[in-house]
Amino acid sequence: MPANDQTTPFPSKRNCIFRLLKRGFRYSCVLDVGVNYATPELINLFPNLMHYLIEPVPFYNPEIQAHYNKINHQIINCAIGKANGSCEIQTYAVDGGKKPTHAKVTEIYHEVAPDAGQLKAYKESNGATQLFEVPIYTLDSLIENYIFPSGVHENILLKIDVDSIELDILQSLSNHSSAVSALVIEAHLENCCDLIKCAQSKNYVLEEITDFCFKKGKMTQFDLVFVSQTNQLQKSTMDNDVPELIWKNWFQLSSIDPNPWNILPPD
Repeated sequence: MPANDQTTPFPSKRNCIFRLLKRGFRYSCVLDVGVNYATPELINLFPNLMHYLIEPVPFYNPEIQAHYNKINHQIINCAIGKANGSCEIQTYAVDGGKKPTHAKVTEIYHEVAPDAGQLKAYKESNGATQLFEVPIYTLDSLIENYIFPSGVHENILLKIDVDSIELDILQSLSNHSSAVSALVIEAHLENCCDLIKCAQSKNYVLEEITDFCFKKGKMTQFDLVFVSQTNQLQKSTMDNDVPELIWKNWFQLSSIDPNPWNILPPD
């Protein structure tokens, strides 16, 4: 169980995963695709698990190391996509600042990936907008090369938050989908149906929709939490002490600490 044995009824991925733990689900490691500088909910829930942190932008490495300094972790500077090779990554700042806040894959260039960790020089740099080339792997290849050698072959918790190619990444999980027992993936209105269909085709069941985000009064994104159908059937009985999730128990947004884990973005 997580170190902080508390939950609240509003729909967040932290609370959803906590309820899964209360129902008896257990995980062997965390595979975090698109960690940026930290995923505080997973740090809080799984302080004793190994965290494989996938982040193509090496700019974030010092912040990642600072936030995970008490967590067993490995940073892997690569992208994940539908094919192995190398790809062009473009960073940008959503807040208008001069330092990158996000990154996106622009194009796959080569069938053979450069050596892991050997990043090519920036092709272009203009403040927060930087263009460079990194290795890109399928999820199957990543699991084969980084997780299976550690002795873990099942009960992986996979989180995907990449702001652009979630469907490509999910489709790249083919041969080893049975090793992933829970999936948390960021979705947008435009791609959520395709993501759900793809997950269902890989024997996952939608458990909950959480962390709704709104922009200019319109819902724009949210997280989908899936569990494997096999595990879902095995853990079908919920403990009586798990609080019921009903609308009248939700918190007003103004009452929620926007940064409850005290995780600070990079300067």
